[in-house]
Amino acid sequence: MSSIQLDFLREKRESEGLPSMAQVLPSRAALVRLGCLIGGSLLLGVMVLTGLVWLQHEANKGNAQRVDATKAQLKSARARSEQLESRFNQVNGANRQRATNLATLRSSAALLSELQLRTPENVQILSVQLSDTALQVKGVAVEPMAFSRINAFQLSLKQSPLLAKTISLTKVERLPAISKPLPDNKGKNPLTLFTPTSVKFELNAPLATLNPQQKAAVMRVLGAEGMAGRLELLHREGLLQ
Repeated sequence: MSSIQLDFLREKRESEGLPSMAQVLPSRAALVRLGCLIGGSLLLGVMVLTGLVWLQHEANKGNAQRVDATKAQLKSARARSEQLESRFNQVNGANRQRATNLATLRSSAALLSELQLRTPENVQILSVQLSDTALQVKGVAVEPMAFSRINAFQLSLKQSPLLAKTISLTKVERLPAISKPLPDNKGKNPLTLFTPTSVKFELNAPLATLNPQQKAAVMRVLGAEGMAGRLELLHREGLLQ
């Protein structure tokens, strides 16, 4: 039994000079194998390319995870660094404040000593107030020549290296003489306490602006070697500006 091969395109083949189906059929198996080989190669290539893309995706995924982990470590390290810096600034600020207070206390003692040394005779200091920028002095000068004594006191304070030169007299008040009988004093000639005429005054003495080295030098001039040494040590440690 023979098979009938129908060729509906025979005329088309003949017009274009192509071989007939009978001539092509013997090589059909080879053509099919070639087509399968080409198709298989293409499919294998697609599968290989897909595998490479998947491997690259997994590698990128792993790299992204490592980058995220590194970012988290950097963020944690930055937070710890900021905490340490904040703690250092707090400790450093506290140390500077203690050093400043220490230096101010010693300067206050030096100011009082300087004030005592520069107070002229017949001038009495009633009160002293020390602020961050100035020294307020209240006192009384006894007559006669009370105003001359106050002027001499003012000029003497201007010579102090701890005070500025702009020392001003802010208040002056003349006080009358006062006579008071002494208590428990009986007799024909009772004794009385006589307070002569005096002048009450107030002075404003701005503090001189001295760096730690200048202040230490002044302390040495005043004989306060210990204070000067401590000021120099605080300055070397960077605790005084």
